[in-house]
Amino acid sequence: MESQSVSSSNPALSTNEMKDRDNQTQEISRNTNVSQKSNTKNRKERSIAWDHCVRKIIHDDEGNEEMFAICKHCELQMPADSKKNGTRGLLNHLYYRCESSPLHMVMDKSQPTLTQSMMGGEVKISDFNQKRLDNMCVKWIIKAEMPFRTVDQPDFKEFIHDLQPRYKILNRRKITNGVWSLFCEEKAKIKSIIGDLRVSITTDTWTSIQNINYMVVTTHFIDSDFHLHKRVLNYYNASSNDVAVEYLKKQIRKHDSDSLMLDDNLHMRCACHIINLIVKDGMKELVDSIESIRNCVKYIHSSSARLDKFREYAVLEKKDKMSTIPMDVVTRWNATRIMLHGAYKFKGVFARMVEEFTPFKTYFEDGRVGPPTDEDWEKAMGFAHFLKKFYDATIKLSATKTPTSHLVLKILINLKFEIEWLELEIRKILCCKMWLHL
Repeated sequence: MESQSVSSSNPALSTNEMKDRDNQTQEISRNTNVSQKSNTKNRKERSIAWDHCVRKIIHDDEGNEEMFAICKHCELQMPADSKKNGTRGLLNHLYYRCESSPLHMVMDKSQPTLTQSMMGGEVKISDFNQKRLDNMCVKWIIKAEMPFRTVDQPDFKEFIHDLQPRYKILNRRKITNGVWSLFCEEKAKIKSIIGDLRVSITTDTWTSIQNINYMVVTTHFIDSDFHLHKRVLNYYNASSNDVAVEYLKKQIRKHDSDSLMLDDNLHMRCACHIINLIVKDGMKELVDSIESIRNCVKYIHSSSARLDKFREYAVLEKKDKMSTIPMDVVTRWNATRIMLHGAYKFKGVFARMVEEFTPFKTYFEDGRVGPPTDEDWEKAMGFAHFLKKFYDATIKLSATKTPTSHLVLKILINLKFEIEWLELEIRKILCCKMWLHL
């Protein structure tokens, strides 16, 4: 390491000399970091003191070299030999003595600060706690669904350092361990809360953003204070457990042939699932009408040029050209309802495109269902109204904080009347069509 001999009797340096030393030290530090990159895993983290001090080697009268550190803020020279002194003296200077240091008066670990809650609550005393901040960081990563590598981004580290210089941000590996530790803690809490309480276990199939299907196991229970709770217990891939289930049933029959676990006595049918099956059966009857409208929406979403052409015709029909029609998801019938409502507003636009825009008309001549007729639009809108009733019923029966069992019969009776109404509307359309052909 390059150094210059400076007399110990004149420790003060000019401002220009300080800048030169600072630049020179930073350059040397960069070169050293590159050459020792392979050993970074075994080295301790660099002390924050060296962000505010500059290393300097001084020769005494006998020619021995001694390591000193010069404060960037007040130019005070302090001994900084790694074996004799360490960085404790530098930190104490930056924390408590140097008034020009940005860490001054902020770094007193024994001094609590007065803070106010985010929602304008009462003022309370707060002190620095590394472990508490680590837990808060892990919870933020989970709730915000942030990638673990977020904490390794240089800008994020700099932001956290400016907020609280004392806090040492976790890396992604420690975040991973923290998430697992938090999971184990919450799992133990749920076990202690449930205890001997009677619980109701429900399952549902979810799909991740990677299109991976899995089962979520949820429990509902009422505590000793008669409060209803809902907790997610686990996620499970139940694609190949038939053999295990049959084996368990076989073993249970050997010990207890009348066991309740061998039949469906404890299996409570889900009302929302029943509603979903009813809707899917109804959609099969109108599949062509819905598919013709879906193809129209697919066309305008297939390219930016087609979308621009659709907006041109929307202006001609005096419609808001910036309005969009959401594309539905085939497995989500509520998304189909929203798509039908949005497309019906542009019924005239699609009809005009069929008459005047040849590529749009040709699009349906390639074996696709459509374009939609007036009858298709009427059927679709009647069915959309029908879906709205079923969607509202599903929302009411899916409540997790209030009991819903007493609502099932009333809601199903109302849905029966809705089905009868839809049947009359469809019959009315068919009768009108037959009358026109007479």
